[in-house]
Amino acid sequence: MEDADLLTEGEEGEFKMKVKKKAWPEFFSRVKSGKKKYEFRVADFKIKKNDILVLEEFDPNKKSYTERKLNKKVGNITYFNPFKFNSAK
Repeated sequence: MEDADLLTEGEEGEFKMKVKKKAWPEFFSRVKSGKKKYEFRVADFKIKKNDILVLEEFDPNKKSYTERKLNKKVGNITYFNPFKFNSAK
């Protein structure tokens, strides 16, 4: 993806970020088929609602990207601290 492709103009003139992430084949296929509608990721990148998540299929056995890509509009985002997720108060 070229740097120029990292921003896209939205319907109302606002700019949205395109965030590129790897997806292993089994997960990529589930997203593509519509069976997987959410994604849990470590929050090591900035993203917001209505941004575009670009999933690029990555084959871990071959250690290379395939040619398959998906663009998905980001819906809800939930942040949580895994160290406080199941702790007693």
